[in-house]
Amino acid sequence: MKNAAIVLACCSVCFASSAVFADMMTQNGMGLNEIVTLHIPGMLGDNLTVYAGQDSLTYDGQNLVGYCVDLNHYAGTADVTVQDVTTLNHGDFVAYLLDTYGSLVTTNRQAAALGVAIWEVVSEPNTSFDTTSGRFYITGNDQTAADANALLADLTATIDTNPDWHVWDSSVHVLHSDTAQSFAVWTGPPVPEPATLSLLALGGLAMLRRR
Repeated sequence: MKNAAIVLACCSVCFASSAVFADMMTQNGMGLNEIVTLHIPGMLGDNLTVYAGQDSLTYDGQNLVGYCVDLNHYAGTADVTVQDVTTLNHGDFVAYLLDTYGSLVTTNRQAAALGVAIWEVVSEPNTSFDTTSGRFYITGNDQTAADANALLADLTATIDTNPDWHVWDSSVHVLHSDTAQSFAVWTGPPVPEPATLSLLALGGLAMLRRR
């Protein structure tokens, strides 16, 4: 079974958003995760059954957790450069998801749902997000797909009600590699609102799904 590593960051580290330097990133293995099957034609990850969830990284002497944002490479140790999250397709949306939910994940399902939601936004050319159809979708885990869609519905609602919304000051950066998977790493979030805290606290994102 192939391992498309995904990660959750629970550390506090400072990266300069404009940093452009290479250093070694070590991929240390999985954390919280669930199994899903990926579908994204033309990419290495197409039709692979993988672990969607947390992945542990070491970079620049720091132990980090981040989320895979690259379905065209295998996870592994590699030289990386630190890039701004806006270099990703829909990078602002990745920042929103990690800034909002990164500190709240405590279960396998929550980690998998957040990772799948991130895969969806970096893979789709538009903002019609749905993890069960489109250019990218998953099979084999209906509950994770539903929970990821709940997170994406929250994201879409934010976009729709704030048309000029933009993450200008995010705690998310990208460890980018040309030879192995690249990861979005969360380096310390804004303080979450009480309503946001409750969304992931009620196992399975039940409140968010009822919206």
